[in-house]
Amino acid sequence: MSGRIQLGDFYDMVTDRGHMSSVEEAEGAVEATLAMLRRVLPKDTVRNLAAQLPAELAGQMETESAEPDGLLGEEVFMGPLMSRLDTEADLDQTLGGLDLVSVSSADDAAREIRAVIEAIRDTVDPITATRVEDALPPKIMR
Repeated sequence: MSGRIQLGDFYDMVTDRGHMSSVEEAEGAVEATLAMLRRVLPKDTVRNLAAQLPAELAGQMETESAEPDGLLGEEVFMGPLMSRLDTEADLDQTLGGLDLVSVSSADDAAREIRAVIEAIRDTVDPITATRVEDALPPKIMR
């Protein structure tokens, strides 16, 4: 690659791949995904990733963690994204009840994470891209 991708171009990639309605939506997905990647990637991979992402995102990759957290499951990884997504109400008809329940936005969160990871994959060198994907909980990229 010749130089870093521009921030706007990176957000456009995420917006397109995640079928998002706005760049602001992509910004939130990128911020949340990078925050979780900081927690699961070894420091050298975090540095390599930061060096290849748009310069404006490099600061988001700074981490105090000495060791990656290999125990983060899918739900914890997607948590920051799920907490900012809209939820939908539905009727809980188990046991004959008609209570309103919140329908999980896990599918939307996974779609947004995949969009960010795909944009990263197309932006960074193949070794860093593989290390990023290998650190993800297995169900994320399905």
